Amino acid sequence: MSSETILLQFHNSIVTFFDEMIELFPKEEDFIRVRIYLKDQVSVQTVMDEFTYIINRDNMTLKNLIRDRNISAIMDNAVVTDNLNRDKIYHYKKLWYSPGVYNEDKKIIWKWLDSFIGISDKYNKCKMTTPAVAVQQT
Repeated sequence: MSSETILLQFHNSIVTFFDEMIELFPKEEDFIRVRIYLKDQVSVQTVMDEFTYIINRDNMTLKNLIRDRNISAIMDNAVVTDNLNRDKIYHYKKLWYSPGVYNEDKKIIWKWLDSFIGISDKYNKCKMTTPAVAVQQT
């Protein structure tokens, strides 16, 4: 699989993930804004590079927290929370623990994160064996 194909898979997956988040939390305007940004305003290469860096830095701490289903990967990790004010962090914690978010929903979110990690790992492996290419988003 080419790096271009993997980037397109990542792009489509992350947009679909935010579609599902919007469906789960229809009143959360932040998810709508992030979806628009990821789909139309930033290159998939930039998103992949940032995601890969974040997930693998500090001896893969965040990646391991996600694989261990440790909620601090999402709620307490500085990478995730640094750009949010305390009220937003509290708000998202309330969402996660709200009765409207069932365990099955949480499992699906974890699986999405696993998927992003898998795509990132596949991309990195491919990138080490092939030269860089420009990618057009669909």
